[in-house]
Amino acid sequence: MSTGRGALLVAELNAMDRETFVEALGDVYERTPDVARQAWGRRPFRDPAAVASAMEAVARSLAEPELLRLLRAHPELGAAAIEGRLSQSEQHRAGLQGIDGVRADRLTALRDRYRLRFGFPFIVAVRGLGVDQVLSCLEERLARSPDEERAQALDQVTQIAWNRLRDRLC
Repeated sequence: MSTGRGALLVAELNAMDRETFVEALGDVYERTPDVARQAWGRRPFRDPAAVASAMEAVARSLAEPELLRLLRAHPELGAAAIEGRLSQSEQHRAGLQGIDGVRADRLTALRDRYRLRFGFPFIVAVRGLGVDQVLSCLEERLARSPDEERAQALDQVTQIAWNRLRDRLC
């Protein structure tokens, strides 16, 4: 049921039953396959952007406890062991795996402060960013209010999902 290029056609998604759809896209929102499960009911999709919009609408409609679960499903940036091959690959490409001692210590200290302040890990769409940009963003976002930061974290989650969908769909 694939194009042979490793990408799915939107028409293929539209034809899938719910469980096959969740198998295909359940990891787009980090360890939260329920987003895909609920988005399935919004078919048919006309293009990849419509898939992304449907999934984003589901994520943005989550009640506070479910939203916090979604945010907490994301791994710590630069952690030695990262669950999820997508996050692992994204962080590796951003240079967050195996960074030098000073920057690693700074990242650990900042992300620990962030988690303590907001109750979930620092989330940023790392694609196209380097370590120094991630550190700068982390410092800047530590100054935000909890409500502002929850909204920003969700924006970042949806950007990560959109990047993953672009890789997967055509």
